[in-house]
Amino acid sequence: MSSRPVLSAVAVLAGSGLIALAVAATAGSGSWPWALGLGVALLAVLGLALQAAAPPARPVISPAPDLVGAAAQSHDVVVEAAARLAGLIDIRTVYRASATVLARALGAERCLLFDFDRQEDQLRQSEPRGGRVDLVAQPMLRDLLNGGAPVIVHAHDPRLSDADLALLRDHHMVTLLTVPMRVGDHVVGLARLLFGEARGFESFELRAAQTLANQAGLSIQNARAVHVIAEDRDRLAAVLNATHDGVLLLDSTGRVLLTNPRLEEFWGLRGYRLYNRPLAEMLDDPTLQLGDRLGLAQAELEDLLRTLRAGLALSFSKVEFTSRLPRVRHFERTGAPVLDSLDRALGWVIILRDVTEERELQQVRDSLGNMIVHDLRGPLAAIQTGLMFVRDRTPAERMPALALQAIDLALRSCNRLLGLVNALLDIAKMESGELQLQRRPTALAAVIQEVADELTPLARDQGLTLAIETADSLPLALLDPEKMVRVLANLIDNALKFTPAGGVITIRAVRDPADTERALVGVLDTGPGIPDEYSGRIFDRFVQIAGRKGNRSGSGLGLSFCRLTVEAHGGRIWVENRPEGGSAFYFTLPLQER
Repeated sequence: MSSRPVLSAVAVLAGSGLIALAVAATAGSGSWPWALGLGVALLAVLGLALQAAAPPARPVISPAPDLVGAAAQSHDVVVEAAARLAGLIDIRTVYRASATVLARALGAERCLLFDFDRQEDQLRQSEPRGGRVDLVAQPMLRDLLNGGAPVIVHAHDPRLSDADLALLRDHHMVTLLTVPMRVGDHVVGLARLLFGEARGFESFELRAAQTLANQAGLSIQNARAVHVIAEDRDRLAAVLNATHDGVLLLDSTGRVLLTNPRLEEFWGLRGYRLYNRPLAEMLDDPTLQLGDRLGLAQAELEDLLRTLRAGLALSFSKVEFTSRLPRVRHFERTGAPVLDSLDRALGWVIILRDVTEERELQQVRDSLGNMIVHDLRGPLAAIQTGLMFVRDRTPAERMPALALQAIDLALRSCNRLLGLVNALLDIAKMESGELQLQRRPTALAAVIQEVADELTPLARDQGLTLAIETADSLPLALLDPEKMVRVLANLIDNALKFTPAGGVITIRAVRDPADTERALVGVLDTGPGIPDEYSGRIFDRFVQIAGRKGNRSGSGLGLSFCRLTVEAHGGRIWVENRPEGGSAFYFTLPLQER
């Protein structure tokens, strides 16, 4: 019996083992048992194929001593390749190893590998690196990429394309075997083996070549996937290392998966103290004090863990808190779930932004602004008193009409400035909790009527109507009358500025349907309404809707004063757009307890 089939089987074994080892090296040391098992299984399958392919008339004989030596030599090749590839997962190394294994297993002098990009419909030489292949000029390669079987051509074969003829001549070769590399149902590339002598191949040899090529294609794809993952990991690491925010990533069980250097700096902790540890376990560690570091109470952290374990998509809005570990810092915390394709929570990411410097600068600005505003009140009061003295003490016959008009204009301007100064001081006091409300049981209808009487002449001049709707059975409300007059005046004046002539402004006071212990007060207009992007910001200081001009200019402080005053009373304030057009500002106030 010829030794060629047996040697081919041994070569196939060596190639299969090397490919399996290359895959194991790509996946990591944990995959070595799988790789070796794959090599043994492949040996058994190929052995059966060899036995089935042998002519039945020829008896099976025991391996000769020289074949045993060849098998031992192939085993040495496997061991040598394993030692060389064990620590390598670089994709270029896998390309080179795959080409070497295919050439050695099939007895070729050289092996060239080509990658096929199905989306771009391009075939490019990858080992050694080369350019693109013109598939139009090589229809044989196109057939292989479309699912054809391995093809053998010789130097004088009429099917040989000009490019393949040049390939053989350049390498001084005679035979060219082209095998598609398949992964699943798709051809991912081609392996082209060059032989220095005219070679023919039995069907079982071509099947073995196809099996090895498929294994090479699989190992290359695995290496490419690892390469892509490594690139993504490196990009993510670069972003996380460069960001100024602290990042904490938890899995669905509350186990810490990732922290970035910025978070470790914030907390004064090394990442190894947190990695792969359950949050529930670390809550009991007094040296970590995660509740203070995250700005969450113990009960909140436990609720978070229960939500994560339930697979619910928990998210929360921006929250500011102060941490005293390892030093006093002000943080802005946001969080969001990490979801799978079915919107199930796989984990949770927490982002901490250090706003200490911003808050300290804001505090300095506020202190300076409050000091300046406070110092302005004295001179403005003196100017106001002087103007009133000149106007009231000068005889009418000695006061020209033009002078009297100028004094009245100066007084109105002075009163406006004093109003702004007082509003700024009141806002500062309410934000710091220093403002003391003088609350007493008061009839809301009387307060509303007082403000309406004051502003009705202005509404009439603009062609607007003020309407009052109050419930007769509404109990007294606990409020500071002077502050509530200013709240209603600001809301109604704001409606007067932006409601066109012919419109109606309605002031309404009823018992709150959602809470019968509170009153619901609304100021409704028929103006242009409030854009959605401003509905949450309109109550902040100095915020005004861009591009919108009213009948009069404003300071941007009125609605901020309203919000702080209502909240100081224990109520809340919000704005809605009316379906019929216009906006509706609502606020609630506690009613007197019976």
